[in-house]
Amino acid sequence: MNLDFYKDKSIFVAGGGGLAGQALLRKLAPIADVTTTERNRRIDSSLRDSIEINLNVDLRTVEFDYLTDMYAGQDIVFWAAASVGNAKAVHESASDLIHYNLEMTARN
Repeated sequence: MNLDFYKDKSIFVAGGGGLAGQALLRKLAPIADVTTTERNRRIDSSLRDSIEINLNVDLRTVEFDYLTDMYAGQDIVFWAAASVGNAKAVHESASDLIHYNLEMTARN
């Protein structure tokens, strides 16, 4: 994967504590100025010193203006935040999880 496009850019990753967010952070942190959010998951300790972390940000409830202030001035924004559930939650209410994630993305 060629990452030259992202080199030396300011990048905001919403949801840096999740699976997709962590993958983005691992690829981008060595080459870019990365800022992320972290709610209740731990960002890999090997990355913590090379990125800026906005702690305890619950993207499900944060006000839109606060969020836009967080990523103002960034060259690139990745939305990797999502609400997830275990197998039981997915089986019982998969459409609710999908709807919630679509609504959250549309809001932001």
